[in-house]
Amino acid sequence: ALWGLRVISTWVTALLFVRLLLDLRHSSWVGQALPLQNTRQRPIEPEHDLLHLGRGLLIGGVVALALLLGLPHWESLNTPERYALPLQLVCLLAGFRWLQQPDARGWAFVAGLATGGALLAKQTTSGVLLALGLVVLLWARERLRDPRGLLALGGGVLAGPGLLALYFAVRGALDEAIDATWGYNRYYMRDLVPGDIVRSALDSDAVQAIYLPLALFAVLGAAQAFRPVADNDLDARWRSLLQRWLALTVVIDLVLTNASGRGYGHYFLTPLPAFLALSTVGLGWWLARWQASPVAWGRAVRAGSWAFVVLAVGGPFVGELVLTVSVTDGHLFGAPHEFPPNDAVRWSSDPDDTVLSWGHAGEVNFGTGRRSPSRYHYSHPLVMTGYADADRLTEFVAELEKNTPRLIVDTSWYDVGKVPPLDPARYPRWLELGGDPDLPDLEPVRAFWANHCTTVVAAMEDILVYRCAYD
Repeated sequence: ALWGLRVISTWVTALLFVRLLLDLRHSSWVGQALPLQNTRQRPIEPEHDLLHLGRGLLIGGVVALALLLGLPHWESLNTPERYALPLQLVCLLAGFRWLQQPDARGWAFVAGLATGGALLAKQTTSGVLLALGLVVLLWARERLRDPRGLLALGGGVLAGPGLLALYFAVRGALDEAIDATWGYNRYYMRDLVPGDIVRSALDSDAVQAIYLPLALFAVLGAAQAFRPVADNDLDARWRSLLQRWLALTVVIDLVLTNASGRGYGHYFLTPLPAFLALSTVGLGWWLARWQASPVAWGRAVRAGSWAFVVLAVGGPFVGELVLTVSVTDGHLFGAPHEFPPNDAVRWSSDPDDTVLSWGHAGEVNFGTGRRSPSRYHYSHPLVMTGYADADRLTEFVAELEKNTPRLIVDTSWYDVGKVPPLDPARYPRWLELGGDPDLPDLEPVRAFWANHCTTVVAAMEDILVYRCAYD
């Protein structure tokens, strides 16, 4: 079901991306004039401002997006960034129409509503909205004189998060939701410096494999947004504004998506549509520039450029596809692989029992249908320096005493990171495997384990399943 949902999301994103490229090719919603002043004195003919987005480039851009979104590595992850992409594109399309037709404030509300939904999917997908604010401040200030349009935009942004906050408040979980969303995540950035964000981004496989090879074309596409355009060519002026919005979105997204400095590959799904749109524009300009060159030389450059783009886009897909086939023994579309301890958890517990997953593995609770005895079904917050204080750890142990887990699944050796093993005897080896020694005092948690949960009922792939007993 999740695989099918990801496929649907990919194709919805691709269809919306088609509409975005068509807006870049020809803006059919031209409305009021924009004060993008022409800095040159000589007249500029409107036909000189057309973007070179032929049918081949439009098709190529959409295929590139579908291929890159369909990378087997990303398809194996149910990441929230994927579901935020269609909403990001809706914001671009609806916001662009509001900029062109300020009286159509419904578009402003739709743009805000889509952005609010994207924020609920992933908090770091707000770059498109921040970029829209900069576009209005820098190049469309007349929209600031339309308070109803701004209220519609703001109301749309707050509608989704507001309804969710109301639901949490009714359920008595609003404080916990705010703490999990903002209180915990801010500690990732406590000691972070800008250089760490850039360095970890450049070290990311996703950035090296996808963004860096096409970066030149994206820069060329962004540069086209600042070309002088004919004063009487409203179509070109509106398209120029959309390109500037896309360029700002890419820059802001690349910063926000890696604000924690961890550089996980799936973080960098967020800037992909705006980046590919600019790359498509830049490639069109590059190919048109060489069209007027001597026949043989121009054809060679154009053919080489297409070959490079095909390799840059298709290479990662083919490489990951081969790797995925090899690690699945050729069963790419076979039965899903269960998380190793899940079968043991099922036969060692009843559906009504609670099971604590100690480590980074949310697959235990969600894969077996066993509830967690605590809201910390993911243990990383309990070892986050600054966030995991004595009071929080005491609260966590009190939850365990109240909800008495039937099992504890220790995955600390399976996915070595911040969460140490519960058994002190395993701690030195965990450090050798790369564990982080910068930890709070976990003695209350270990005391609960030592008093109730030391019996091992299953062991597989460095994962231990402990049975708990209570007096």
